[in-house]
Order: sequence, then C-alpha cells, then structure tokens
Amino acid sequence: MGQRNLTVYVKRMIPSLLFMGLITYGIKEENPWLQYGSIPLVIVGTMVYQSFKTLRSRPSINANLEEARRVMRRKLVLEVTKDEVTKAKQKGKSVGLGMSSTTSLTLIVPFIIFLATGYILSLLSEQQIIPNIERWQSHLVAFLLTLPASTILSTKSGLGSAAPTASPSTYYVSETGIVFEQMGQFYILRYPIVDLVVKEESNCVEVEGQPTDATLIPNKVRLFNRDVKKLQRLLARFMKK
Repeated sequence: MGQRNLTVYVKRMIPSLLFMGLITYGIKEENPWLQYGSIPLVIVGTMVYQSFKTLRSRPSINANLEEARRVMRRKLVLEVTKDEVTKAKQKGKSVGLGMSSTTSLTLIVPFIIFLATGYILSLLSEQQIIPNIERWQSHLVAFLLTLPASTILSTKSGLGSAAPTASPSTYYVSETGIVFEQMGQFYILRYPIVDLVVKEESNCVEVEGQPTDATLIPNKVRLFNRDVKKLQRLLARFMKK
C-alpha cells in the first residue's frame, strides 16, 4: 500500500475509531445513551463531513467537467459508444463485481479477532490471571488488535486503494486524456497514465490516471472494448515514463 493509499485508508478508519471510542467511553461511564447513540452520531457527523468536502471540491469538479467538454470538441483518437461497450461486456467474462473471498476476509477476520480477544480477556480476568480488566478496556483492546489485520487484508484485496473504479458506458480517447461518462456527466482522466491492466477474458482495460483534486472524480476507469489489445497499444503511448 503506497503512502497515498495508506493515508486514505487511515482517513476511512476515523469514523470507526470515533465510533469505538464513544462506545468504550459509554461502557466505562455506564451511559447507555452514549453507547447506542454513538451510531447515529457518527453517521450524521460523517455525512456532514462528506457534504463539506463536496462543497470544497466543487470548483475542481466544475473545472474537470469544462475541460472534458473542451476535449470532446477537438479531434479524438478513439470514440467508443454505449452500444460498443455493451457488446464488449456481453461477449466477455464478468469482471465480478460481487464480494470475493479475499474481500470477505476483510470483514470476517477482524470481527472474529474482535470477539475472540474480548472473550479471552474476560476469561483471563475471571481466572485472575490478569485481574481487574474492565469491560470497556477489553472492547478497546480487541478493537485496536483488529486494525493491523484489517490493514493487511485491505492491502491484499485492493480495498486500500485511494480511488474508486468507474465503468463508463461511453468514453473517448484524446491526446490529452480519456473523457468518460459517469452518472450522466463527462469527466476527464488526465495523462500520463500511471498504471494499465489488461483483462482479455473480460474485454476490458483498467486504467489508472493522475490523482484528481476532488475525491468524487474517479482516477481509475474500466474501459470495455472488443479489441483490448488494440486499446492497450493505443493507451500505452500515454503511459508514465
């Protein structure tokens, strides 16, 4: 996991840390309102923060949209329509958007570690091997032990990636970037291309571009095409040296 991906992953863990902190404090103070009320509290706080980030990134989003419109008015190297993308998807193997076994482990393993740690600490306290372990302390220790496992498994499964992957129904390749459709809007993935992965069995090429100023704009796209080798050769011209 690169430094950027690690930073993004840590930021994603902040709501969980807040949630666990409030729960353990509520248990310590025997305050059921704080224990169970922390769930909507953290959710509302996260939504407010995301709304704030969206407002701050609006200028970057508008600039990206305008640049995409300008590029589409110029000469394009390749234009792939919705019909062509649909045919490529139909003739290729599914990319598997469901939950893989590795992804499932990122949810199951930390949960098992959490339950097992809490049980072991409670047992040790009852046996007076480690006396005076409070319930809130066992919850906090158990949660902290899940973090390394969650980080490692997220790295292996790719969930620690800094950017989501878009699968546009229409896209255009130009000399300056790839214009792609996302939820009715056209954005541009700027060159140089950082990484390029060909999946022949699925008739697609996964492309990672330069990071964007707005996290809402994907810098990874999955481009479907019936001739992925040709598309690969074309995009290879714009790879990062």
